[in-house]
Amino acid sequence: MFLHYSQSFTKIGDNKMDQSSNRKKVNVIIGNSAAAISAIKAIRKYDKECSIILVSMEDCKAYSPVLTTYLISEQIDRQGMFIADENFYKDYNVNLLLGTKAV
Repeated sequence: MFLHYSQSFTKIGDNKMDQSSNRKKVNVIIGNSAAAISAIKAIRKYDKECSIILVSMEDCKAYSPVLTTYLISEQIDRQGMFIADENFYKDYNVNLLLGTKAV
């Protein structure tokens, strides 16, 4: 799930911007999947400055569950399960809340 929260205000009556329009946008992504990785890349493509917070119950970087059978059959190692390396989140300036349940 992807949520976008913006504290910015649009123009008001006299066409002046509200003072709080300088506030940074906050994007919250719930779940750490391939879709989350795509969302992070898309957000950064258009906004290099906004805040991205990723919340995931699982306490590990994004992986592909469909590769589990390949892991069990030893066709790939554990590292082969992951779809984002540890630097991905740093490179895209993502605040991680791993091992955290979104309520």
